[in-house]
Amino acid sequence: MKQTVLTLSLTLFAIGATAQRPITLKECILTALSDNKELQMSNSKIAEAHETALSIRGHFLPQVSASGIAGWNSSNGTLLDIPKFNFDIPLSSSSIPFNFPGYDIDYRVGGIYHAGITVQQPIYMGGRIASGYRMAQIGENVAHERHELTEAEVVYQTCQAYFLLLKAQRLDSVATAALTAADEMMRAVGAAGEHGMAQRTDMKKVELARTELQLSAVQAKNGVRLAQRNLCVQMGVKMEDVVAISIPDDFFLQNETTDISVADRPEYRMLEAQVELNREKLTTARSEMLPQVGVQASYGYLYGLHVSDKTIFDGGSVTLLASVKIPIYQSGVARHNLKAAKIALHHSELERALIADRMALEQLQAQNLYDEAQLKHEISLSSLSLEEDNLAIIQKQYKVGQATLADLLREQAQLQKKQEEEVESMCDVFLAHLRLMKAAGHLMEAFDTNSQ
Repeated sequence: MKQTVLTLSLTLFAIGATAQRPITLKECILTALSDNKELQMSNSKIAEAHETALSIRGHFLPQVSASGIAGWNSSNGTLLDIPKFNFDIPLSSSSIPFNFPGYDIDYRVGGIYHAGITVQQPIYMGGRIASGYRMAQIGENVAHERHELTEAEVVYQTCQAYFLLLKAQRLDSVATAALTAADEMMRAVGAAGEHGMAQRTDMKKVELARTELQLSAVQAKNGVRLAQRNLCVQMGVKMEDVVAISIPDDFFLQNETTDISVADRPEYRMLEAQVELNREKLTTARSEMLPQVGVQASYGYLYGLHVSDKTIFDGGSVTLLASVKIPIYQSGVARHNLKAAKIALHHSELERALIADRMALEQLQAQNLYDEAQLKHEISLSSLSLEEDNLAIIQKQYKVGQATLADLLREQAQLQKKQEEEVESMCDVFLAHLRLMKAAGHLMEAFDTNSQ
């Protein structure tokens, strides 16, 4: 019953394999980068940082504003009211009559209108504007570095999933080849049994070995499907029966370098940007203790206030102003802000040094793992070659009766184990080099070079 189930499972896998789609590493990476939500978010952050920098840069230029006021007031009255009167101007022998007609001055506020344009230009703000613009530029650079870091992480995860799929496919090939060899042995032992040249127990041994190989084959195909699912998840696509195309054994080889520096990593450049940002914050805090100088020019038109049916204000005027602000006493606010900025700068410098040491350690570990993986793969190749020679010798001895069937089955199982070890070690080399390129900050360069 168990053998029937295993055979049915292998048949179903074989039917499903007809719809498989070959895919290259470059296609996987481009698909993963095209619709990644984190990359879209980082792109929006870059655009936001760019607009912020442009906004702050505008403070270097004059600020022009227009204003208008319209109002109405019911106030009215008399400013001066002299009544008319008559009197005589005496002379030596007569007098001259004089009539004063009287005089009054009335006022009426009524409607008042004012419109004007003002131009403001900062001359010296203690370095605050320049420092703010540099901080905005640093923020834009950090957004670009964060985007590059996200891209590298997406490429790393996609390449890792691709290599794991390659590993699963090769292990599947090894299991399938071993099962095929077991089928041939069953036919050979069955034919030998018909002629009385093999015992019944030999057939049982071969059947047991074949059943174990069927289980290994099913496990290998399950591993392929899991690896396919993992790769599709990393690419952000629906589940497909994709087949990873083999890559050369010297993949990434042309990107090997002995000059590895933490300065090549976007994480370190982000730390340096944080130090520069805190240095600019120090400049901003210091500007609160320095004078501020600015100029302002305005042109305004005023209409209103009627006196004796005449409009008093009806025309334009120009106003020029210069302002100087010198901080004298601020209750220690600016001084403590300056001290806090110095402490923050020192903290960021210490953090940069600490994380740089950790990055260097990570690079050293990645380099050691890569060297060990290469050595392990060389050993596995030598062991595989030796096991192939041993199997060829046992097969010759078995044909002439100098070796038992158990010896042959044991050597075949040992060969399959060595083949699996070689596949594991080859995949470990790719994964170790992938980690090394990421730790060195050269992963995107390796992709650009090798995936064309």
